[in-house]
Amino acid sequence: MRINLQQRKFRIGFNYNPPYSAIKLNSRSYNGFEDEMFNILAKYFNFTYDLINFNGEYGFVDDNRNWDGLIGGLINNSIDIAYSGISLNAERYKIVDYLYPHWHDQITFITNIVENKHNMNKFLRPLSMSIWITLILCFILFFLFNFLYNILMKPIIKYHEEHLLWIILGEFFRQPYQWFNRLNLAKKFIIICWSAAIFALTSYYSGCLSSELTIPDTDQINSIWELFEMFRSGQIIMVGSPIINNIFKRTFIANHNELTNNLKDNLILFKNREESLQFLFNKTYDEMDNENSDIEFKYGQQQTGTLITKTSADYQEIISGKNSFYLPKIEMDTLIETIFIAIPFNRKTFKQDEHDEFNLVLSQFSHCGLLDYWLNQFWHKIQVDKINQRKQIVAKFRNDDDDQLYKQTIQMNMEHMKIYTEEK
Repeated sequence: MRINLQQRKFRIGFNYNPPYSAIKLNSRSYNGFEDEMFNILAKYFNFTYDLINFNGEYGFVDDNRNWDGLIGGLINNSIDIAYSGISLNAERYKIVDYLYPHWHDQITFITNIVENKHNMNKFLRPLSMSIWITLILCFILFFLFNFLYNILMKPIIKYHEEHLLWIILGEFFRQPYQWFNRLNLAKKFIIICWSAAIFALTSYYSGCLSSELTIPDTDQINSIWELFEMFRSGQIIMVGSPIINNIFKRTFIANHNELTNNLKDNLILFKNREESLQFLFNKTYDEMDNENSDIEFKYGQQQTGTLITKTSADYQEIISGKNSFYLPKIEMDTLIETIFIAIPFNRKTFKQDEHDEFNLVLSQFSHCGLLDYWLNQFWHKIQVDKINQRKQIVAKFRNDDDDQLYKQTIQMNMEHMKIYTEEK
């Protein structure tokens, strides 16, 4: 039997965290899929609510066991419910109650874009260093053989083109030798053996070099283990909120017992995710605030990274563009951990029967696909907004002579939105 809360008013804490919550309080516009979820819950259970913005603070416990953010608000009885993609973990579960998880997400990492440098070593990579050293020794031995041959055999006529070193160098670059018949038997045997060996070697080298040239070099980080090695060596600094940096410490540093003073210097805390992302986007730090000038000076030459959920990274990629940061391909080597998203609530607010009813409805939302539907609606709206912005830009600069270009641009954007929506 459905409960009726009879217009009871709840105090709900939230953070701006698309696509979970994308609330615009001034216009009362609700775009995130958890925003839609609470709208439906309010109508279904007949309650109202006031929204309280916690400005990106979710809940971090200090050394004195005091909590801030949304979790602190629940403990201090300043709010009744909280949402915005809040993860459920054991430490939080000890002090606040949760509804059943309704979503799951993966934590990965992003880094600032690093300009790819031309690496001439790629011409040496197909062969190992031992093979290159062996080749150099072979050239030296051929030179010595030719030198000793001229001293011991004392040929009457010496042809410059019969010098053994130049012959094998020509064979190395697959240049045919025209005067093979006038060579003596020893040199013929050496050249035949060398040609057979060098044919196999150069075929292998050319195939591997073609692969090296086809796949461009990249200095980007593509695994969590590479991320940790660069962090340990001081080549990258990790930025983020205290919660994100705690995940990084727990996953890597605690397992390796390498939390030294040097590593502490490579962890930079920001108040919320937005500030850390801005720090990462401004990799040259030209637009940083004056209060961060010391950080800018100290870390200007280092790569920067932060931990982020896959869903949030998808949103940032749409809004900021793919060239604003580097997001590795999502696979086992790039996933740090999976988190469960749930709704924490004040223990003094809900009775047990109300708690059970909310859990039942949330499970139905999840099983019938409503959460996926609301998420897809959010992605669609974001894409439409982006297209409208592009249309305004194109319309601003177009004139009567380039109407055709304008139509092609709009058609291209519509096709892009259709493909992206289908992928999501």
